Amino acid sequence: QPFPDSDSSSSSSSSSSSSAALRGSALASLEGLTVRSSRLPLASATAACALAAGFAAAAAAARRGSNRRSWRSATRSVTVAERGAGVAGDGAKTPVEAPCPATMPGVNPAACWPAGKPRFTTEYPEVYDLADPKASFERVGKILLKEMEEELPDLYEMPTKEIEWVARSLDYNTLGGKMNRGLICVQTGVELMKSQGKEPTNRDLHRFAVLGWAVELLQACMLMADDMMDGSLTRRGAPCWYRLPNVGLLATNDFLMVEMFVYKVLKRHFGQEPYFVWLVDLFLE
Repeated sequence: QPFPDSDSSSSSSSSSSSSAALRGSALASLEGLTVRSSRLPLASATAACALAAGFAAAAAAARRGSNRRSWRSATRSVTVAERGAGVAGDGAKTPVEAPCPATMPGVNPAACWPAGKPRFTTEYPEVYDLADPKASFERVGKILLKEMEEELPDLYEMPTKEIEWVARSLDYNTLGGKMNRGLICVQTGVELMKSQGKEPTNRDLHRFAVLGWAVELLQACMLMADDMMDGSLTRRGAPCWYRLPNVGLLATNDFLMVEMFVYKVLKRHFGQEPYFVWLVDLFLE
């Protein structure tokens, strides 16, 4: 629900008391923060609510004897490079390549080609340090960009020249800044779990950070478009992307691609979860 001082004049009642409780807990955890100039910080908190609720739903499914764990163990595979070299995975690698047909969680038969798609990240070996939240969050962002760029050659048959352009665009437009929206998402998730008497695991923290970066990517694509529409000169102390030599109106394609990466990130990290559709719907809203 909107904050009391938001510009929304409407309100609605939830048909689910548990959902309402989650939202109320999220708002309580943000008490004292000034969130008036944008809806995106609230979107970050709401996204964290959806993820926390999804954790609970996934746990309930596991208790009901879901067969997802046995499927995951059967389909865990090595990376593309390891497969080519004939080397077995050591458990530290994160991609999980799901096979067709679409009877497996997260696999759409219309999008599971070429071979190797989709790739899912399910493990997070790096330590997420809440004592240094900005550095930890920024590190996750760089990992996400690397994941996306590594998919382009074999899974999207993108030529090297175009991959270099995409990598440059992502680095220039998505990294840096205060990252408040993404950091709010992580902190909201932490507070929600603590309010439920749970201590977030390293995996929980990383997934909250991934969700926060989805918000940051959405914000980045909006800013890229906004700079063009407003004729802005600089962004974060540097020339706007569209004003760089050899970019210009090509930035139209670039900001749309950044938006598509929002959904790539969601699919790669949450595509096997029962609440995946909630997250997609939330970001579409």
